[in-house]
Amino acid sequence: MDRITVLCVDDEPDLVVLTASLLEAADERFETITETDPRAALERLESASVDCVVSDYDMPEMDGLELLGSIRSEYAELPFILFTGKAEALASAAAAHEVTDCVRKATDSGQFERLAARISNAVMGAPRRSQTSVSK
Repeated sequence: MDRITVLCVDDEPDLVVLTASLLEAADERFETITETDPRAALERLESASVDCVVSDYDMPEMDGLELLGSIRSEYAELPFILFTGKAEALASAAAAHEVTDCVRKATDSGQFERLAARISNAVMGAPRRSQTSVSK
């Protein structure tokens, strides 16, 4: 079984740790890396083989779409899922920025299973970074 490495980015430390833990519980293939600073997430992409990025939108200094723009310039094929409470309001902007998927943060217990399924679908449909040369 291939591992799927997911980089979770959210400026709220408790929430990013919770997201990572529940994703790993939802799918045993997942291995998560967490960052609370989008700039640190960009640095992490330089040193780690990541299969998918899951990011909040509303973060100080750099929002999720700005983070995506920085990622796309280096890693054009890397799946990027926006995980936010503002999913509906951001739908058209997310599409314009070529977000792989947009999942609404919710209060129901099924949100992490839905997010895990979307991650799996995105990764299975994308070239693996280990098999793809990354253009820089």
